[in-house]
Amino acid sequence: MKYVYEIIHAWLPEAGNLVCYTVYSETHGVLYPLVNKVLHLDDDVPRLVFCQEVLCPFHKLTNRWGVVNVVVLQHHGSLLPGYIPLIVHRSSLQSRETLQEQLRQLCCTSPAEANYMKSQLFLNCAVSAGLMDLFSFFDACNDDSTSLPQIAVVYPALAPGDLVRVEMMDRMSRRFSIQGMIKCSRQKDGVLCYDVEEMAVGCVFEGLTCVQVLPL
Repeated sequence: MKYVYEIIHAWLPEAGNLVCYTVYSETHGVLYPLVNKVLHLDDDVPRLVFCQEVLCPFHKLTNRWGVVNVVVLQHHGSLLPGYIPLIVHRSSLQSRETLQEQLRQLCCTSPAEANYMKSQLFLNCAVSAGLMDLFSFFDACNDDSTSLPQIAVVYPALAPGDLVRVEMMDRMSRRFSIQGMIKCSRQKDGVLCYDVEEMAVGCVFEGLTCVQVLPL
């Protein structure tokens, strides 16, 4: 993997800290957006590699990571991925507040999205064979083992007809919000997303994540 990392940095010199990882897949080749392994420099190169830019503090060991899975709890009890898995440095798992600040930087584009994210359940989870089991509330992870800790942030499912608010930004970087109604939900590349119909003129915003759609 050392040479793969060098090639990626050569292609993307403007990128910061990059981490490569693999995801779970079934025998027929279907991929699940769940991290199987974070790849280190001395690892063999797998058949399929994913790469993600990460926030990494200075003077920290660069081979100690955790994974945050943003998931949506369906009304019948099943869990669906609601965002790509997020690789975070292990130091971000020292407390719930530290992790929330990291997630605010990684996937929230407005204070409203960040506040909504902070109100969700944070749970420790175990991932295997593309399945996720939730087993306890997350407070902190100070484990020095080489295992890969996985955390789940659990968002509630939204249904067609639910009224929502979406924070947006125009071309002049001015922030504004729209009110709309969930038109439908669907899975795209294994991740649940929503189509929201704006209520005033009927414009449809497609492919919004659970992080972006704020229930009224």
